[in-house]
Amino acid sequence: MKLFVSCDDEETIDYTGINTVIPTATFTSSAGNGTTVTVAESTLISGEEAATITVEVSVDVPVKLSTDIILAQTGGTANGSDFTVSNITIPAFQTTGTGSITILKTGDIEGDETLEITANANIGNMISMNGSETFSFVIEDDYLTDVIGFEIGWEGSYTYDSEDPPQEVTFDFCDIDFDVAILDSALNDMGLNDAATGACPEEIDLAALPDGLYYISLVLYDNPFAVHAVNQALPVSITYNQEFFISGSFVDNSFTTDSTGGQVEVATLEITDGHVMVVTPL
Repeated sequence: MKLFVSCDDEETIDYTGINTVIPTATFTSSAGNGTTVTVAESTLISGEEAATITVEVSVDVPVKLSTDIILAQTGGTANGSDFTVSNITIPAFQTTGTGSITILKTGDIEGDETLEITANANIGNMISMNGSETFSFVIEDDYLTDVIGFEIGWEGSYTYDSEDPPQEVTFDFCDIDFDVAILDSALNDMGLNDAATGACPEEIDLAALPDGLYYISLVLYDNPFAVHAVNQALPVSITYNQEFFISGSFVDNSFTTDSTGGQVEVATLEITDGHVMVVTPL
């Protein structure tokens, strides 16, 4: 005896041998279908977080297996550093699933870019399914930060045996007070005192400075250990960061544990075009 099974274009045979209807997927986005989403990169919040839209799929019959639908770039000038996707998953025996498309803040100078992301129900899953949708973006207004942060630290300690009176003495270098002064090109103090707090380390963010040359100056405000005259090195580390653009660190060795005060320029900061910054240790 022979058994013949037939199916039309909208049916398939699952692992049980029973005819099943091929699901049809319908996609919607939180930004609305058929619209181009425009994202101004300069307005995105800090930490690379950006504009996210959700993509929801609805199928007309429940899926028999957990089903992944891939969100993939199918057009545009943007590249993989400009966005991330979270693919759509429809759990087994369910009819809906949700994914997302996120545009990232990169800091790259790229000009306006375009992006097309397509959800295709026939790509990335193990069962047959119909339906697709493309979501379009324009990414404009590059994020160009005019903020550079400095951290100045001198953490450390030194232990020695004192003779008068005989005892072990330990210096905590953070009990020494360094401040940071910002000078203009004529070496005038600009009065930016955010890093003159007595903290260890000291931190300062410089924002919206006019184009020009500036000096980062290290000021020894107080050193209670100088009276011990042990003449040990007192290295000061300077770390800087301009988000997405430049970062680095260096060490200044201008002071020792015997230093009673003083001020020294440790680096220059040159700014052009409002955001192009160069730090040069002196």
